[in-house]
Amino acid sequence: PPRSQKAAAAPSLDDSLPCYFVRSPLSPTHHDDSSPQILLLTHRSDYFTVDRVAQALAEAGAQPVRLDTDDFPTRVGLSLRDDGEGPRFSATPFASDKPLASDDGGAPRGLSEPLPDLSRVAAVWTRSPWPPELPEDLDPAYRQSCADQCRCLLDGWLDALHDGPHEAAWINPPAANQRAGNKVIQHRLAHRAGLDLPPTLITNDDAQARDFFHRHGGDVMAKLLLPLSRSMDGSGQFLPTTPLTADDLEHLEALRLGPMILQQRVPKDHELRVMVVDGELFVGALGAGTSGPEADDWRVSDPRQVRWQRGRLGPRAAEGLRRLMSSLGLVAGVADFIITPQDRAVFLEINPLGEWGMLERDLELPISHALAQALLRRAAPNASATRAAVIHEDRA
Repeated sequence: PPRSQKAAAAPSLDDSLPCYFVRSPLSPTHHDDSSPQILLLTHRSDYFTVDRVAQALAEAGAQPVRLDTDDFPTRVGLSLRDDGEGPRFSATPFASDKPLASDDGGAPRGLSEPLPDLSRVAAVWTRSPWPPELPEDLDPAYRQSCADQCRCLLDGWLDALHDGPHEAAWINPPAANQRAGNKVIQHRLAHRAGLDLPPTLITNDDAQARDFFHRHGGDVMAKLLLPLSRSMDGSGQFLPTTPLTADDLEHLEALRLGPMILQQRVPKDHELRVMVVDGELFVGALGAGTSGPEADDWRVSDPRQVRWQRGRLGPRAAEGLRRLMSSLGLVAGVADFIITPQDRAVFLEINPLGEWGMLERDLELPISHALAQALLRRAAPNASATRAAVIHEDRA
């Protein structure tokens, strides 16, 4: 459904504002400059999980601030301005030239509340930031250059959160997200963490791929190192985990330009999706499909037929997963396992930006509350620095 329909079920959001900015649910009369401000980085199509975390933060007395990074550069302008008194950062909607977020607060015309002060952001949740979105009709000759320039400004603008009276805490740090998203690094560290892994080949060597296929009796699955699509809503290109067939061997030269992950098929009793937040595990279980693509990748199933149940990850695999999270520098992430008929937990992958909304929606697992508390725990030292800075400014 359109975003307007999705967001309609989230009373904590203010639909009168542009979608790339969400004010704190606190009313102006209850606004407290000492309350920690938590920045939620996501994209325009995001609605359920980010809304739930924002609501949990607001109920805890914090001020959630949402920024949809794909609104830059066509719908919002980001600026660093230095007139000799030091750099100041702001975001401005192109439609009205009214600042949406700035590092010195202030209330533009038309808004009854003061805007969040970026220099007072105590913590950041990198929920699902998307790259800058460029116009579809942009000349291809300039597209890559424009994308690079915009990414440089966005990254530098966000890096300003490291300045000021405190350094904002991140869940997860962008560098950790990027490293954890590399399946080659992931596999190596998962093995070191003691997790059970299927026989795996990650390669662009077609000869090795053929040998691996025959060595494992032709019972091999293929998947990409990186997703083609940014969401599971069926839009855009999407290549699910797929069996490699004997016919595919005739076309493996194409692998040289498109490396892939090959793994021996794992016998499946059911699958687990595990959301980890600060070492706490929230586990959903999904029965194996009987035949067809659904048996190999539940993401291609009809959502109306997907039935999540509460699951359990054994202590050995749980500890291995926590060790992997630590080695990757992640506070939060979504891991996938196959549980075999012999009750063996086989690790598939971890996604630091993975989807978990269905686990909270269908199983009432308190994931958004856990994320809000994790953000607030890390924001607490920074919020203290913010309060001290506010007192100092008021006295000045």
